[in-house]
Amino acid sequence: MFFKAIAALCDLFILRKEGQVPSSHTNRFRILEDKYPLIYKIADRDFPFYQDSYTQKMNKETAKLLKEDAEQIKKILGI
Repeated sequence: MFFKAIAALCDLFILRKEGQVPSSHTNRFRILEDKYPLIYKIADRDFPFYQDSYTQKMNKETAKLLKEDAEQIKKILGI
């Protein structure tokens, strides 16, 4: 669920900055990569953990990293 929070925060950030909500993961990542590299770096690093979560259990270290990244994006957004 942490990555879903990260994706929602990214979408909120994009909505605030661009006036649109991304239509897909691909669209979200392209906007972030092109215009907001700091947030892109966080989301891109965490996306494989999200993909793996469909077939593997997440360990505590990964969950902690994702939680910290969600908090970092919240801080950037001023939430």
